[in-house]
Amino acid sequence: MIHEVPSKIFGHLRDDSQPIYMIVPGFLGNYTQGFLHKLRSELVANDHAVYTVTFYGHEDHEQKLWNPIEMQDHLMREFRGLQNHYPKNKIVIVAHSQGCAIALACHKVFDRDTKIILTAPAVFLNEIILPRIDITDIDHIFSTQDPVLCKVSQKKVKLLDQPWVNAYKNFMITDDLCNVTQECHIFYPKNDIIDKKNVDTLTSLLPSSHITNIDSNHWFDEHPLDVQKLVKNIVV
Repeated sequence: MIHEVPSKIFGHLRDDSQPIYMIVPGFLGNYTQGFLHKLRSELVANDHAVYTVTFYGHEDHEQKLWNPIEMQDHLMREFRGLQNHYPKNKIVIVAHSQGCAIALACHKVFDRDTKIILTAPAVFLNEIILPRIDITDIDHIFSTQDPVLCKVSQKKVKLLDQPWVNAYKNFMITDDLCNVTQECHIFYPKNDIIDKKNVDTLTSLLPSSHITNIDSNHWFDEHPLDVQKLVKNIVV
């Protein structure tokens, strides 16, 4: 079942010379709280146009959680739609955590001059996301072939199915990273919870990338002004 999820431009888009910052969420990331809310607010406060991509299941009232294939399909549709509406505006992808892997998996849809910002990037989703799910729940999904309500974070329970588990098991972008033609700027928080091999893989395999180390954590909230500093570095 395809769920339509709302996306829109925040801030004031003055003319076709202004870039549009397209935010791609990480795992369960939404715009009602936390990092993405602060990021969007800070970009808008600095008079930038922001397009928010949303993935189904990230809001509390949405039970079924999209898998990486569904997220990729949705992101590609969103990018094409935004590009068709604003063909002259430069699009800057701003992805966080899991969203970085999803964005890179969609690179062939992006224009060559689309800039990709990768904040606290995650690459090996099979190693990062699947261990969150209790193995007994995964066994139940495969034995019954029915969706199962599973604990996916400390406070959240979502409906997962066999395609969801398989999509994470089979997710792999490392072999294709050498084909990414867009400029990629990595913002790596020194106190990230994600294993550093994720960012090391990106810096070694992406043809055009550079990295900025940030004195913060995975959600860029270790210090009061972390998001403000990040935005100052992000804007083109």
